Amino acid sequence: MSLLDIAERLDRYRQKVNENELNRLARSSQIYTVVPEPKQKEIPAIADRFEIVRGCQLVFLHPSADSGFPHTRPRNIICLPSGFDGINLAETLLHEGFHVHQRFFPSLWNAYSTRQGWWPVSPVEIPLRWRERCRINPDTMENPFWSWQDYYVPLPLFQNEASPRLTECDIRWFDLRNGAFFNEPPRSFLERYGNIAQPEHPYEVGAIEFSKRGIHKYGEAANVLMNE
Repeated sequence: MSLLDIAERLDRYRQKVNENELNRLARSSQIYTVVPEPKQKEIPAIADRFEIVRGCQLVFLHPSADSGFPHTRPRNIICLPSGFDGINLAETLLHEGFHVHQRFFPSLWNAYSTRQGWWPVSPVEIPLRWRERCRINPDTMENPFWSWQDYYVPLPLFQNEASPRLTECDIRWFDLRNGAFFNEPPRSFLERYGNIAQPEHPYEVGAIEFSKRGIHKYGEAANVLMNE
């Protein structure tokens, strides 16, 4: 049994994609299969520099898989598109390493997130039509919905329901009090995080913040997660 077969038994990511019409359509022309590991040793060598990434298993996928977005699968798999050579390769690997870390230490990350101002939201609090329009993210699908400061839930919504694309999604902020949507993050969010690229979930926000800070050891991460 392949690593991805084992991962699918644990997270059912591809099954959930196929059960959602928009997510299935957005990936309909993609090939989600493993390809041979590239001959260059650059990526494994960079991964080995970071303690949090060092124990992860690197899997290289067809370049079209998930529109070439790096992501993780259980238990410790980092999926990269074949030929990946992003300008921020080290930071990307560290970012994905933190997603693996989140899978192993959810209680630490959840406690840290709530201290920062996040709170988990039950899916039933989001109207079905909006839940069904959200892009499924394998890094956050275990608990996909969180509110910022009690009321504001960022939702990664496909822009075009007739022709959805993973690369064409907007983060819109849903107000749990009245059902209103906002295109811009709340001011308090911007004051805390700035205008970051992936504000849809505290795990994404955390992975961005930790990797940019250069945290890469378990002890460093634990210290921040427990004390900040």
